[in-house]
Amino acid sequence: MTDISELLGVLAHEMRTSIAAILGYQELLAEGIYGTVDERGQEPLDRIAYSARQLLHLIDGVQEISSPPSKRLSVNVEPFEPAEVLRTCLLNAQADALGRNVKLETSVPDALPGMMGDPDRFCRAIDLALAAAIKTSHGATLHVGADQTPNGLEVTIDNTGLDPDKDSPIVVNEEDARKMTGAGLRLAIVREIAHQMHGDLNLTADASGTTVVLRFGEA
Repeated sequence: MTDISELLGVLAHEMRTSIAAILGYQELLAEGIYGTVDERGQEPLDRIAYSARQLLHLIDGVQEISSPPSKRLSVNVEPFEPAEVLRTCLLNAQADALGRNVKLETSVPDALPGMMGDPDRFCRAIDLALAAAIKTSHGATLHVGADQTPNGLEVTIDNTGLDPDKDSPIVVNEEDARKMTGAGLRLAIVREIAHQMHGDLNLTADASGTTVVLRFGEA
């Protein structure tokens, strides 16, 4: 029988090819190559791009967490500006948030200390964490913040509708895997990325909702 990681690798390659084509045509449409796109048409184009990128993040993430370390995607370590990546992720998430009647309020500093790490993985983690929060928080106002701490960078998403039990990113046995939600899968990938970047993911619940706390260290 074919090893599951090999099967996922083939499937991931085929899906990436199709999604790359979708993103390519989306960009051509957005740039007006096939005619002018009015303001009403821009939002669905943005949502197509956002959804396609989410699929890419999920494909890469599922392949990675299900593969042995020796077969995982290589980690690229370089200096990057986390505040700039965060702002881009928040901008990309706006279309999804609007579609679910979710408001994003942000308190991300104009500048944060530069980090050494994998900016693509960092971006993937933020995108997936935001998607999990938005997916479970219809009609809510989410507060997204970022602060430098003695141990690295901390990103928080407050007031989400995530359930720390149902949407737990921790899979201990087969029963946990069968019960995993879409939000839980996203958070499991986020948690793995945070671990690779010397950090962690935690969910804390109180009367106002569940807070996602993401911590990133340096390579």
